[in-house]
Parts: sequence; structure tokens; C-alpha cells
Amino acid sequence: MFIKGVCDIVVIKKLKKTSLAEQVSNTIKEYIISKKWQPEFKIPSENDLAEKFGVNRLTVRMALQKLNTIGILETKAGDGTFVKSFNFSDYLNEISDLIISPEMLEDVLAFRKVLEINALRLAVQNASDAEIDLFNHITQEYEIASMEYIHGNLDKEALNKTIECDLELHYQICILSHNSVFPLVFNTIRGLLEQYLLSIYKRRRENNDIFIAGIKAHIDIVKHLKNRDFRSCKKAYLSVIDYTKIPNK
Repeated sequence: MFIKGVCDIVVIKKLKKTSLAEQVSNTIKEYIISKKWQPEFKIPSENDLAEKFGVNRLTVRMALQKLNTIGILETKAGDGTFVKSFNFSDYLNEISDLIISPEMLEDVLAFRKVLEINALRLAVQNASDAEIDLFNHITQEYEIASMEYIHGNLDKEALNKTIECDLELHYQICILSHNSVFPLVFNTIRGLLEQYLLSIYKRRRENNDIFIAGIKAHIDIVKHLKNRDFRSCKKAYLSVIDYTKIPNK
């Protein structure tokens, strides 16, 4: 006797119709992802690929054009088509000027709260006294750079130096976590964070008191790290990364 139950219910997904060009494109991507075709590898000619896949040259050309457009392949006139070397971190850094926007500031802040606050939590637990002393030294360098910037040197070079010191501080928090993944993720989005800091500095640079409050908040982070006081450390940390607030408030 047939008894209908939960296990008898089978969900059948509709098959997606894919063009031959799409199939060729996907196969080439699989070759690259699997490392069968390495970066800088010169792929076979259109004729050879057409024969290999059993399609015409136009189909191959359409597939290659798509992969060129999204940056997986690079066609050099008179030389052939090559697998393009791709680094996601470099990609983010290059396009960060284009993708950062006022609407994205909240998204970046939310991500920083997840990434850096959790790194901070581990740093409070795991950082040695010697490591905290080194962090304090970097904080002092940031203080010097910031003071030079706000007291007359409001030029691009001074601003870049201050942002570089600021980024290094937050990167060091990831190092102090003693978790190898945090620094890797931080460096991956470093270009985006640089643009985020630039946005914050633009909002705050008209008021030197805000910059000085930011310096004090960074110094407070060192103090709370030494005291292993995560709650106070988190409060100071949030005040310096949140673009909507005045530091240390």
C-alpha cells in the first residue's frame, strides 16, 4: 500500500536553459578555478577551442568576450588571449574610489563593528604586555601625525600620513587578536577602509576639537587594553570608527 508522507515529496527544479557560449564560458572558468590554466597562461586559439568544444568560432568568441569583460581573461592584439592574474584585495583597492558612497558608509561601519570589535575582544584576552607597548608606540606616531595635520598642515600628504597611521593602528588590533584570519580580512578591504577614513576626516576636519577627541579616544584604547577592560575598550573603539559620532562621546 502506498502511504504518502514527507519523504514522498520530491521538489523538482526547473532546468535552466544555457546557451552554448555560456557553457563554453563556464568550462573555461572551471579550468581557471581548478588551476588547470594558471595566470599568464596563453589559452588555445578560437579555432582550437571551437574544435575542442564542438562549437563554431562565433560561440567561442562570445564566451571569450564575456570573460574578457569581467576581467578573467585578457586578449592582447596579435599575441593571443591569456588568463589574467587576479587578486581580490588589489581589485578592491583599485575600485574603492568608485564604490564608496554615502550610502555605503553605514555598511562599512557595520562590517567594521563585526570584524574589528571581535578582533578587539580577542586582543584584550590574548595580547601580551610587550605587544600592547608596541601598540602604544604606534598610537603615539598616530598622535604626532594627527597633530601635524590639524595644526596648519592640512595638505594631502599630511592627511595621507595620518590615515596611514590610523589604518596601521586598527590593523594592529587584528594582529593582537592572535587570530591569523583577522589581519587577512583587514588587508583585503584596506583600500575600502582608507576611503571610509577619508570620509570621516572630511566630516571632522573643520573642528580641531573633534580630531583631538579622536586622539584621546585612541589613547584610551591603549589604557583599557593594558587594564584588560573590554567594555571600556569597546566604547572608545566604537567612538573612533563611527562616522556619525564625535569620538569619546
